[in-house]
Amino acid sequence: MTTVIAHQRQYKTLCRVLDSLRNEAPATDISYHPTTNAKDPLIQARSKALLHLFLKARFGITEFEERLKLITDGPYDGGIDAFYIDK
Repeated sequence: MTTVIAHQRQYKTLCRVLDSLRNEAPATDISYHPTTNAKDPLIQARSKALLHLFLKARFGITEFEERLKLITDGPYDGGIDAFYIDK
């Protein structure tokens, strides 16, 4: 049986992985490095990092800039957060 403590540990591990991916972004990119301690910008930055994790793990795209080109997350994106066309 999985406990609350186990879930918390898994969440902390996921956050460490996402923060590691966020650190691949240029330091000047505030969408990955929010300047405030507010919770929402950090959640949004980790959400974008989750897209990077998917593209990196599923398709082997290791370069940050290459993954960044595939992320469409933003206003008027039609609900598509990222795309990859496997030729």
